[in-house]
Amino acid sequence: MKKIFTLCTALMCAVLTFGESYGILVNGKTYYAGTKTDEFEGFQQYLAHVQVNAGDYCQLYDADNQAAWAKPLNSASVAGFTYDEAAQRYNVTVAGCFDFYIKLKFGADELYVGEGKDCGAGTEISGGGQGGGENPGGGGVVEGNPRYYYKGNIDGEDVEPTDSRLFEHGVAEIEFSQKAALFVLYQVDGAEGVQYMTSAWSNEPVAQATLSVNGGGKYEKWNCPVGTTKLYLYDNGDGTLEISNKELPGKKLADPQPTQAIEKTVVTEKAHKVIIDGQLRIVRGNKVYDATGREL
Repeated sequence: MKKIFTLCTALMCAVLTFGESYGILVNGKTYYAGTKTDEFEGFQQYLAHVQVNAGDYCQLYDADNQAAWAKPLNSASVAGFTYDEAAQRYNVTVAGCFDFYIKLKFGADELYVGEGKDCGAGTEISGGGQGGGENPGGGGVVEGNPRYYYKGNIDGEDVEPTDSRLFEHGVAEIEFSQKAALFVLYQVDGAEGVQYMTSAWSNEPVAQATLSVNGGGKYEKWNCPVGTTKLYLYDNGDGTLEISNKELPGKKLADPQPTQAIEKTVVTEKAHKVIIDGQLRIVRGNKVYDATGREL
């Protein structure tokens, strides 16, 4: 029998009247419609089958009023989800298919989540999500431009995500002389970044570390060894990442931007790599591409 966990209770609805369609909004743009399964004692209940990846975020969504909302009176959570009260959303730490049971009654709403089944593709919509500030980076080959950056403190200075600190297909360049305390930021256009951190600080530099969302609430950084010039980021497949200063054979690089083939172009010159403004670029004929194959 499927075990259902209470994710939160007493959600406050952002609208005063029920709409006709409720579901789950993922990353502010993909809507998984709920199907009404019951109506009793003033309550309506909907069921939505939702497919998510680690780093995604979910909100309850009223499709009629186009309002995303989620406000529990407590921060109870289940494996795979944490509640972000400031952003009023649920951050996903474990990829999978989940069944969301939405029980609605104004002022006394409830949300339950359990192991899912029959997950399909959601519907792309515009608006409704709660975004977060300025987002570094530009357009990508995957919608939403999902990407990883490293940030933290390098040689005594706090550093923010920039193109030079972007993991391109799981690999990033770094240069420092004294100390680097780092963590990873997962960013999607129009959404607040998700921090992947360690659960404990090491006074001595270590070659690799396991990162989870906010370090499981510990918010610690990785002490990267001096002399490191490349960072490798791996997807552990369980909602955590592995960061290392060396390649780890057999592990899968964390790559939300799979390599795309460059469009075939009739040219007289072969493609070659160059560094332009500190960034790796691919020049082919009179066209320039970034490392993902996106034409600039």
